[in-house]
Amino acid sequence: MPTESGAALPRVLIVDDHPLMRRLMHLALGDEFPAAEAPNIAQALRQLAVLRPQVVLLDVMLEGPRDGLRLIEAIRSSPESGSTWIAMVSAKGQMSDIQDAMQLGADAYFVKPASPLAIRAWVKDALGKGRRP
Repeated sequence: MPTESGAALPRVLIVDDHPLMRRLMHLALGDEFPAAEAPNIAQALRQLAVLRPQVVLLDVMLEGPRDGLRLIEAIRSSPESGSTWIAMVSAKGQMSDIQDAMQLGADAYFVKPASPLAIRAWVKDALGKGRRP
């Protein structure tokens, strides 16, 4: 969906408190998948409401009063964003961490350092499916 300037609206939201990780995600996605970013939960919620991205790439450990797992709950409980695809991209790689995220509604889980090609392939697949059922 192009904007008035002709640029495509971001279809992906990258939520990570580390600028370098956000930059690496942008590089992994390339120009094919326009992405917005948010360094914390508050900005992520604003971006979700305004942009309505189809995919969220989300870190578990974020600064602030809420963590990435709580953001999953907020996304899934909202009629506006409930059908958004969510992939966790986190350094927390214990089986219990992965299970917690998946039980709350994450669709995929990548352990850092995650393969940029695997993340890109997952985003492409998710966007190809359209909104999550």
